Amino acid sequence: AARSAVDDGILRVIRRSYSLSEYQVFPSGGLFATALICEDSVGGSYGSSGITCGGLSVGKYEIIAVGKALAKRRQLVAVLEVDPLTRLVKIESIVEKPL
Repeated sequence: AARSAVDDGILRVIRRSYSLSEYQVFPSGGLFATALICEDSVGGSYGSSGITCGGLSVGKYEIIAVGKALAKRRQLVAVLEVDPLTRLVKIESIVEKPL
């Protein structure tokens, strides 16, 4: 579920169709994930469910997704670099962080 939310966030960044608030993703069945897209967040920003964005440099995005499937929870953090002229998106990293 968390990976689906990261993939959805990448598509939202490419299309420029995102808000800087949390959103829900329901991939299938009883799975769901909460995600937050952060853009150039210096000093951090916070979502309503306690998801925190770290400090990013200009032109970088961070997608933080917390997925839940039955009793398992998983947090993935993706860092993207976006060229301001061409909107070319490069994925710098996707890592799992402990909750």
